[in-house]
Amino acid sequence: MLDELKKAKVIEVVSRVGLIVLNTIAIVSAIVYGLSSQTTKTNDISFSLSILITYLVAIVLVGAFGVGVAAYRRDGMPSERHHLMATRYAIICSIMIAIGLVGLLFWWPYMRTGDIVFATIMVTIGLISQPMAYAYAYVLKKLSKLGPWEDDGQALTPPMGFLSYTGFDTDENCEKYPHDCVNEQLYKDMADRLVADGFYALGYRYVNIDDRWSELKRDPQTRRLLPNKKRFPGGIKALADYMHAKGLKLGIYGDIGNATCSNTYPGQNNHEPGGHDYFDVERVCKRLTPQLSHKMLMVCEWPFFQYVFDPHIDPNYDAIAKTCHCFRNYKDVMDSWASVDEIIKYYGDYNDLFIKHNDELTIGNSGLSWHQSRTQMAMWCMWSSPLLMSTDLRALKPEMKTILQNKALIAVNQDKHGIMAKKVYADGDTQVWVKPVEPVMNGQWSYVITYLNRHPMGHPTYMAHKVSDMIPTAKPGTKYEIHDLFIDEGKEVLGSITTSDTLELLVHPSGSVRVVKLLVQ
Repeated sequence: MLDELKKAKVIEVVSRVGLIVLNTIAIVSAIVYGLSSQTTKTNDISFSLSILITYLVAIVLVGAFGVGVAAYRRDGMPSERHHLMATRYAIICSIMIAIGLVGLLFWWPYMRTGDIVFATIMVTIGLISQPMAYAYAYVLKKLSKLGPWEDDGQALTPPMGFLSYTGFDTDENCEKYPHDCVNEQLYKDMADRLVADGFYALGYRYVNIDDRWSELKRDPQTRRLLPNKKRFPGGIKALADYMHAKGLKLGIYGDIGNATCSNTYPGQNNHEPGGHDYFDVERVCKRLTPQLSHKMLMVCEWPFFQYVFDPHIDPNYDAIAKTCHCFRNYKDVMDSWASVDEIIKYYGDYNDLFIKHNDELTIGNSGLSWHQSRTQMAMWCMWSSPLLMSTDLRALKPEMKTILQNKALIAVNQDKHGIMAKKVYADGDTQVWVKPVEPVMNGQWSYVITYLNRHPMGHPTYMAHKVSDMIPTAKPGTKYEIHDLFIDEGKEVLGSITTSDTLELLVHPSGSVRVVKLLVQ
């Protein structure tokens, strides 16, 4: 993605500078030509043509191109409207070519040498500008899809770690639930387990605090938030130091407004969150970003509020991407298969609208069966979602730990391209999802294919689909090795297959999956 972004930006700069140079030449030529024509008699047809062409060039080139570039540079990154501006400019270049050619063809007997030279310059500039303008329009559209972010070292692949929200429900009652309430010892324990139980070695790095960590009142002098004295006696900075000493990073929740989502605890209110590395913020956080004094991974949730609570508002993803490394689009995931199934359905129904999903993993709690836990892990990896475990790692069952530490699925999640899987087939309770991943050979991708069976009863059933139907862009005859990512973490080769073959897999019901990687040969 970064290589593609850099290439697009190079093309954008070259085409923009080239068009600016051509426009400058055209405008200077028009001014010189217009001034030189002032000495001509007013009834001379060349005089009328010169004035007409002068104003045409000035208005068209300065107006169409100049305004478009100015709008783009002001906004910082292109959006669809900038692409449309550049496209219109390219069309205007075509009109300019036509006017110049018509002038040369029909007014040739009346034109002086200067007229002919100027018309030739205009046609030549138009012929050069037109393809360059179309390239400029194309690359603006490309950049608007790739995103406005720079490589600041944050979230180049989906972040992984622990988040307390679903697993511990922001419980404040430490007297009744001393081991399960939101306090500093809970997060220290989770940090210890990440390191000791092998999660750290697999890329799980973040320990994230959710809501209700602060006092109910701000510091009266600084107006900053204060950590709860009983539950976080050492303070947030000391907790962050504890994480950093283990090679981990500390995250925290906040709201840019006056109160958090609980409506009980104070929000960030435009103050910088301090001492940690990951900030999960409700609502709009654009005002906060310029105040940050150190690198921080920003996770924003306001697209979810707009999509779910105010469907008349379309989230501005250009603005979101300038502020946020990750963003959430749908409801909180609950500890139930109904919740996970609803999220899968939502992203299937609106698959073309989103490029990422962001919420927790509830694997290890009470709400998902073993099969359904595998399904949540598989789908979150297919979507390039952050892998944020929300369960008690101190009491994690071995079979759930195996799912969360599946190296093959983690590799799918951490694929450097981060392409969200597409739902390519759905019929009643069965779905097929496809995700392109590394390695790529001779221009042909490898793919991860997930068969999902949501039927709520019955025995395991076979699902079968032709490879060319699932991957229509694959070159005919391309050969793949088949690896089941839940069998020995994908090490075993189940067989080989080509685009003309059918992939048939036996899938259990009630929210179960089979996940295979087609490794291109």
